[in-house]
Amino acid sequence: MAFHFDSSPNEQVMADLRGLSHLNKEQLVELSHLTLVFVAQLSKDFSTDVASFSSKYQMNMKPLKNLLRSYIVFFRGSISQQLTEVQLTNDLTEIGVTAENAAAVCEKWKEFSPALAQAAASRTLRVNELLDMEWRFGVTSANSDLEQVGSTFLQLKLVLDKGSHRENVFMELTLPQFYQFLSDIEKAKTVLDLFS
Repeated sequence: MAFHFDSSPNEQVMADLRGLSHLNKEQLVELSHLTLVFVAQLSKDFSTDVASFSSKYQMNMKPLKNLLRSYIVFFRGSISQQLTEVQLTNDLTEIGVTAENAAAVCEKWKEFSPALAQAAASRTLRVNELLDMEWRFGVTSANSDLEQVGSTFLQLKLVLDKGSHRENVFMELTLPQFYQFLSDIEKAKTVLDLFS
């Protein structure tokens, strides 16, 4: 069966997510809150929060951790697929959650959506963070192709933080390509400024 959050989800993830149907509304809303706080990177001490939830509802930690791991996969997939509330509700009801409980989860989803979008953007940007940039501007003075003589170009050296290492990326752009690149960077900056 195809879901909106993942077209072919892992069988173990699906088996764990079916455990959501055994929770009452209060438990499901609190578990959703706990999971969304973690996914949005707002949690100070996730382990303590999970232990507190486990003791409050007298749940075994091992199945709870499996359920949480799969619920995190569910919400991260929902973020990356940019699911609407209707799609989220459909996925939850297909998993076995009642319509009333699915609606309550969607309310939490709506409450956390700005923080989730910001966390997703920061996670993406942190992996490919630009550390340094060098550039050189030039004019072609000699070439076997006469049309190329006198054309301008820009050479860029970007140093990116790839998480575990730094990577140098070299680019050579014509002037029109550079202006398109600059336009794209300005658009990206505008979008990021919206989230911060």
